[in-house]
Amino acid sequence: MHAGRGPSSGAEGPLPEAEASRAGWVAAVLLVALAAALVGAIALRAGDERLDQVLGPPAWGPTGPASTPPTTARPPTTTPSTTPPTASAPTTAAPSTTGPPVEPTTAPTTGAPLPEVELRAGPGGGSGEIWLEWQAVPGAVGYRVLRAAAPDEPPVVVADVDVTTGALVAGPEVVDVWSAEHGYRPEGPPLEAPDGSARFEYVEVGDSGRTACLRVVAYDAAGEGPAPAAVCTSPP
Repeated sequence: MHAGRGPSSGAEGPLPEAEASRAGWVAAVLLVALAAALVGAIALRAGDERLDQVLGPPAWGPTGPASTPPTTARPPTTTPSTTPPTASAPTTAAPSTTGPPVEPTTAPTTGAPLPEVELRAGPGGGSGEIWLEWQAVPGAVGYRVLRAAAPDEPPVVVADVDVTTGALVAGPEVVDVWSAEHGYRPEGPPLEAPDGSARFEYVEVGDSGRTACLRVVAYDAAGEGPAPAAVCTSPP
C-alpha cells in the first residue's frame, strides 16, 4: 500500500509574509512621496504669491503681455475766481507831434479878457476944448484914445497912455492927460509905481465948429480889450 501524497510545491496559495511586507512598504513610500509633492506644490505657490507682493504683478498675462486699460484725457479743471475784476484806468493817447504847427495866439493865458472902458465926454472949459473922462480897468497897463469925425467913421489913435511907466504918446491937439496920482506929458516925468487911480481925464483943443467922436480902449500884455461905443461931443 502506498503512502498519501502531500501538497505540490508548484500549487498556488497565499503570498508569503515577506511579499506582503514589501508591498506595504512600497505603498507607504508612494504615499510619502505624494505628500511631499503636495507640500512642495503648496510651498511653491506660497512663494510665488510672496514674490508677487514684493515685485508686483508679472508683465505678462496668461496669454501674452498684460494689457493696460486705455487712459481717457480729463479736461483741465478750472477753478472760478472769486476776485472781482479790477477796472483799468482809462488811458490817454499821447499828443501827436506830426500834426500841423500851432499858430501863436495873443489871447491871455490866465484871467478874463479886459472889459469895455466906461467913459463920458463934453465941451471943455476953454475955447475949442473937448474934455474926456474914463474909469480905470483892473489889470490894464495902458489906454488908447481913438477919435473920429462921425460915429460910423474908422477912428484913429490920438493918444497912448502907459499907466505903469508914465509914458505918453499924443498928437499936437492933445493938451493934457492926468489922474489923481500923475500928470502925463510926452516928456515925462516917469512913474515910480503903477498908477492906481480910479479914473483918468483927457483934454484936446481944435476948431470950435468941429465934432469929435471919442473911444477909449484898455490893453495889457496880451492885447486890447473891446472898444466901447463912441461918445460924440463938440467944443463950446
